[in-house]
Amino acid sequence: MRIHVKQSPTRDWLQSTRMLPSRIRIAIVSFALIGLALTACGASVAAPSAAPAQQATQVPAPLPTRAVAARNTVAADGVLSPRSAPIAYAAEVSAKVTAVNVEPGQTVKRGEALATLDDTSLRDALADAELQLKQAEADIAQSAEAATQPAEIESARAALAAAQAQYELTRRGPTANEIERARLAWESSRDGYLAAQVNRDVYCDLDKEGVACQQQEASYGSAYESEITARQRYEELLKPVTQDKLTQAFASVASAQARLDQLEAGLSPEQNDVNTARLNNARSNVKRAQDNLRESVVLSPCDCVVQEVNVSVGAVPKGVAFTLVNLDGMQFKTTNLSERELTNIRVGNPATVLLRAFDDPFAGKVAAIVPQSTGAEGGAALFTVLIELDPSQALLLPGMSGRAEIEAKP
Repeated sequence: MRIHVKQSPTRDWLQSTRMLPSRIRIAIVSFALIGLALTACGASVAAPSAAPAQQATQVPAPLPTRAVAARNTVAADGVLSPRSAPIAYAAEVSAKVTAVNVEPGQTVKRGEALATLDDTSLRDALADAELQLKQAEADIAQSAEAATQPAEIESARAALAAAQAQYELTRRGPTANEIERARLAWESSRDGYLAAQVNRDVYCDLDKEGVACQQQEASYGSAYESEITARQRYEELLKPVTQDKLTQAFASVASAQARLDQLEAGLSPEQNDVNTARLNNARSNVKRAQDNLRESVVLSPCDCVVQEVNVSVGAVPKGVAFTLVNLDGMQFKTTNLSERELTNIRVGNPATVLLRAFDDPFAGKVAAIVPQSTGAEGGAALFTVLIELDPSQALLLPGMSGRAEIEAKP
């Protein structure tokens, strides 16, 4: 049985070239082999091993209408923190708490009552302070009025005139007439003294315990004093004027003049200072008592959120009674920003903050770069950058964590 083998066209073509010269046949075969190799390579590249049933149509991207600059950003982790530190609020007075009006997490307005204290003792203290102020005002007014009494002023003028007359007498010395009158006065006093002595002896010899004896004894004593005074006056006039006498007489005039000036001018500067200090102290006590009474109602100093409540009804507050946090103006505080990233960061650079608690980002800008390093990581110092967030209606709480992307500008 014969088997017919169908030859391929390529084989028939190769056999037909046998009739050609060998050089031409070699060249034709070489060109043919090169063509077959190129065809095989093209087929392997163009045809995939598993072509899809339908190829998607490629839509070319539209060209931008303007040039878009590439953004260079610096990323850092961090947490939210309030712009101002928490307020540790302590009660200013020591009194029992009668009511606590807030609890942790509650929002309060400025001036809202946080707690109320028992004000009984505070009202009593205010009443006492006001009474002491009124008493001080009355005393000062009375002393000022007494210092300007007309009778006292006239008496001081008379004393000044007498002191001046005595100074003039001392300065010029006694006249012969004055010395003679003083001598005669002494002699008269001496005669009266001797007569009184005789009468005393007569009556007392008769009855030492009688009334007449006692009366004569008193008269004798009075006459003796008068005689001594008259004799001293006469002896003083006989002495020459000394500088000590002049100085003493002038000092009496100066003292009398100062007394008159004080009465005419009112209180002395020293007394005025004492009265002013007393009055100021009494007024200060009243104001302190009023302030303490107002502090019996503990008021919120800000629009804040209550973080801690450390007081209870019936207890006396000691230390921090309330801790308040102001949530207005939250800022993002980086925690791991390396010093290598600070080169192109400036205050005012835009920033985007992504918080784990929210899907949408928050816009802001660099508010400050804290100059003090907070540590090191990988051989590089870490610095803190504060990012001020734009106003938002979201409930942003201290401690929320996230990541900030700061637009770096050279």
